[in-house]
Amino acid sequence: MSRREASGFIGETVRVSWVQEVGYKRPTTITWNGQDLAVQEIIMKWDDHGFGQSPPKKRPWYLRRHRTYYRVKTGDGRVLELYLDRGAEKETWVLVKEE
Repeated sequence: MSRREASGFIGETVRVSWVQEVGYKRPTTITWNGQDLAVQEIIMKWDDHGFGQSPPKKRPWYLRRHRTYYRVKTGDGRVLELYLDRGAEKETWVLVKEE
């Protein structure tokens, strides 16, 4: 087992099918490593509008992160954390880790 696998960190871009809910996009299927993982439950959802690890020093608002994080449970019982990066030119889904 690699160190990456042992820590649970993944950090890879994935394809996500989603449906529009009031105020957010609800992921329904995550495609990762050629597998389609059905999202059974959203355990938690939160937004990150910060500036990363360094404290803001009169930084303009447009340099903030625009991410919505999700902790989800898949149909096969896996718990995954991913986020939707809305700040990029093209919205990107990133699989952060498997718990």
